[in-house]
Amino acid sequence: MSIKSIFNNIYLKNIVAIIIVIALLIVATFWALNIYTKHGEAVVVPDIKGVTVAEALPLLKSKGLRYEVVDSIFAKNKTPGVICEQVPQANTKVKPNRIIFITINSFSTKQIELPDVRDLSLRQAETILQNAGFATSILLVDSEFKDLVLRVKKGEAIVYPGTKLLDGTRLTLEVGNGGDSAYSDSIRIDSAKEGTTTSTTNDDSWF
Repeated sequence: MSIKSIFNNIYLKNIVAIIIVIALLIVATFWALNIYTKHGEAVVVPDIKGVTVAEALPLLKSKGLRYEVVDSIFAKNKTPGVICEQVPQANTKVKPNRIIFITINSFSTKQIELPDVRDLSLRQAETILQNAGFATSILLVDSEFKDLVLRVKKGEAIVYPGTKLLDGTRLTLEVGNGGDSAYSDSIRIDSAKEGTTTSTTNDDSWF
């Protein structure tokens, strides 16, 4: 078959055309991807921790970056409203237009619902309250139930389960000391009523 006849073959022409189209599509696809992903372009994420969102915004815009607040916490040792965490971290290389996810320090203290620790052992109650975010102190009171939490107080006021208190609130746990003076007094009073306290008088008969 001569070269001229090959070029005049309609089937071969179609195959060649298809190959050319596919090649052009592949080239165009890679070119578009390079533009879309900004291949070879990168910006360094600035350190925006410790500043407010308003202060961080110009820094992010200058790098072509965006931000999104994803969470808030309350840290007593930090200024309210400042950024506490950022993802990606500072000095990370990212593509332009990347979203920086930030966590800010809340303007108000978090409130915690008081769990019910009454009738629990002192160790259990302290663990539960401290894990919840409360500070605790102990006040021993007369009770036959040693190391059992009888009530919870904030200052002089009794607080009940479900009450919402500020994170870090100091609570006083009234805990039984294992001795019940009130119970002993009642026994003495009852004995007096029954006349059994006259035993000391009856002792005179021995002299």
